[in-house]
Amino acid sequence: MFHGAVTSSGPLQPPERPVFSQEKASQIVSAIEHALPPKAKPLADSVDMSCSHALGELFAHATALAKELHQDKVQPLHFVVGMLSDESSEVLEILKTGGITKEAVIAAIQT
Repeated sequence: MFHGAVTSSGPLQPPERPVFSQEKASQIVSAIEHALPPKAKPLADSVDMSCSHALGELFAHATALAKELHQDKVQPLHFVVGMLSDESSEVLEILKTGGITKEAVIAAIQT
């Protein structure tokens, strides 16, 4: 989902080992895709574009968490923690329904 994304600490790094089963990850991604508004016209990969306030906040939260945990690189799991921190997000409910908790993801990041 975040393939190719870059933060102020550099490109996102994949987790060293999977945190979720492939089946659970697929179910969650599918539910999130259904919750999002329909996509507009596709953009070329090289187009710079502004992001929404919510996405900017998510990037800031993920970067701050990585620094708080004394990590040099922002990983996709830092973004998952950010999504679990947004109490107003529909994604939060999807992740909670999938059994994903902020504490479990932070523990996985730290291992």
